[in-house]
Amino acid sequence: MAAAKKLMSVRRDWRERDVRVVLAALIIAVATVATIALFASQLQRTLVSSASSFLAADRQLEAENGRPVPERWITEAMERGLETGRMVEFSTMVFGSDAFQLVSVKAVSNEYPLRGELEIPLDFEFTAQRVLIADSLNRH
Repeated sequence: MAAAKKLMSVRRDWRERDVRVVLAALIIAVATVATIALFASQLQRTLVSSASSFLAADRQLEAENGRPVPERWITEAMERGLETGRMVEFSTMVFGSDAFQLVSVKAVSNEYPLRGELEIPLDFEFTAQRVLIADSLNRH
């Protein structure tokens, strides 16, 4: 008997417009959240797959607050058969031709890049402590 009363109550409520509007809004909200989550997941997969070419590696460990990555992590990675390389990158100002220029400096180990290829001018030969300067800085 109680179930029958509840069923009649649900039928009565369903006839009211407000309940249908709330239900439709709930369905739209759930569909929107699901669509956004699916899009975000796909975007993340795409970024991760293309990020390896920007990183020049599959994964990257970054130091925090200027502290280097612990040496034991590098040792463990090498023991597990992973290729490792080091890179230090920072922004600074350089002065030349009577003008200051904001530059990004990147120093890399001999293993760089672990993935992909490094494109350099044909007449540039890499040796220890050589500097490759972007054409945009040479124009000033």
